[in-house]
Amino acid sequence: MPSLHAQARSRKCSEQSFADCHAGEISQRPPDYSAKKVAGRRAYAAARAGAPLALESVPVTVHEWQLRRRSPSEIDVTITCGSGTYIRALARDLGRGVGSAAHLASLRRTRSGVFDVANAASIEALERDGPVLLPLRSAIPQLPAQTLSCEESERVRHGSTIPAQRDGDVIALFGADGDLVSIAHRDGAMLQPRVVMHDV
Repeated sequence: MPSLHAQARSRKCSEQSFADCHAGEISQRPPDYSAKKVAGRRAYAAARAGAPLALESVPVTVHEWQLRRRSPSEIDVTITCGSGTYIRALARDLGRGVGSAAHLASLRRTRSGVFDVANAASIEALERDGPVLLPLRSAIPQLPAQTLSCEESERVRHGSTIPAQRDGDVIALFGADGDLVSIAHRDGAMLQPRVVMHDV
């Protein structure tokens, strides 16, 4: 669930009631200027050509609106939402919901899954020390892990199945050195590699 920081402009002050109605699972129409495709054509390309596409609404999840600051013409909110949510569309709908118009003034993603901007390296630190790469395991802490023998690692790298030793439908497979080798899906008592991280 990414957390996003957004600003929206409006002429009225009933934002909280709008936020209450637009939390949970909602139906959202993507912005005209989005990367959505209809019949092979990008929505933003059609909109720039003056012929916006008829985009269908899709279900998205908005977990929380947190009002940070408000003035007569601007609000500053932190929104926690599920993937696929367009914050620009929330700003648009906020304006319409209070009988006015609104647009996104700025947007900052502060969290995506387990990654939080609070743990990010500054530009100065990168220039001084170079990049510090996190282990791939840190991106998938929710997956059960299975350590492979050398023979199993070789089989997995060639896309062959191996016996499952952990419960779960999706398993992270690691080599003896601790490196992620593959993400595998369960097929009965076997695991079928779906994404192989190491070269054969």
